[in-house]
Amino acid sequence: MQRLSSEWKVFTKSDIVQSVAAMFGGNVVVTLVGILGALIQGHFVSPEDLGHFRQFDIISGYLFFLHLGVFHAVERLYPYFIGCGEKEKAVRVIEIANSWLLRVCIPVVLILLMISVVYFVNSDWKSGLGIVAQAFTFFSMLYGGFLSATYRSGQDFKNMAKAQIAGPIFSLISLPIFWFQSYLALFIKNITQTVTLWYLYKNRPVKCNNMRFNREELVILVKQGLPLFTASYIMSTGLDAVRSTIILQQLGTQQFGLWMFSWMIMMMAMQLPQMITAVFIPKIVSLYANTNSPFACIHLARKPILFGLLSLCVIVPVGIVAVNYIIPSIFPKYADSGVIISILLLSLPLILLEAPATILNAMKWVGWLNIS
Repeated sequence: MQRLSSEWKVFTKSDIVQSVAAMFGGNVVVTLVGILGALIQGHFVSPEDLGHFRQFDIISGYLFFLHLGVFHAVERLYPYFIGCGEKEKAVRVIEIANSWLLRVCIPVVLILLMISVVYFVNSDWKSGLGIVAQAFTFFSMLYGGFLSATYRSGQDFKNMAKAQIAGPIFSLISLPIFWFQSYLALFIKNITQTVTLWYLYKNRPVKCNNMRFNREELVILVKQGLPLFTASYIMSTGLDAVRSTIILQQLGTQQFGLWMFSWMIMMMAMQLPQMITAVFIPKIVSLYANTNSPFACIHLARKPILFGLLSLCVIVPVGIVAVNYIIPSIFPKYADSGVIISILLLSLPLILLEAPATILNAMKWVGWLNIS
């Protein structure tokens, strides 16, 4: 019994367990805040207004490609060089990525803000706010994605969990505004994601004070990251942008609003499997750097898959039953989205495949990674 107690203490104090617990706790808070926001938003915002506001997300979806896979290179090379004991090379990777992404983000944000001025001048304030929101979204997606890629250790994941909580908590200030002007509240809720970005920047593990731009080193990062990025972009942001374009053009803003509401619920459900894989991905890359053994990595990758599947065996069926009974009664405006959400929930286990796919990343089998 004493041995079991000591083993339990060792288990609970392990870096992986504490990282998962911190991110899980953070995701619970994010989910609860998200549910509260969805309840109020679903009551006050019509599918037409939601579709009009979210149509501008398509802009960021296509512009996201401009980072050229740089922070995918960071995700691979930074833990790889750290695992090899080459800290100077690891830091240099961060510096080059930081320099490039700021050079991309700043001019794009300025252009989007100038476009928004045109809408405001023409008295189309709803479209103007939509474009301003995209300026925040684009910067958060690119620079925030890069900063997240630098969080690799157990302590880093704890700080990331705090950052993930900060934005949603701050978004609560938008909730009372839904009673008076729902579209404006939607805008305020959207731009509060910059609070998460600020927290990530404040606690970033590597402080990049060197802004020197080196084209040759950037090319190396792009060669490393772009093939990896194409695989994830095709199946995530790029697919979202193309899919949203088709839905908007073929079905109009109201049906697009129903789709975006469904996807909002899906994003909350995706947080658990994403959190599980996020903790293990850098450990898999570092393990391959230390052992050069894909079999050791496969053994490690089994843990997030098994744990994730056990969790989803409960979450998916409960979620399907819940949305088909709860949404029509609580969100009558979005009653038709129940079937869409049910189908989306069935795809949650596929997110866990990111863990074994990381092994192909670590082995530089980029062709197979794109095929997978």
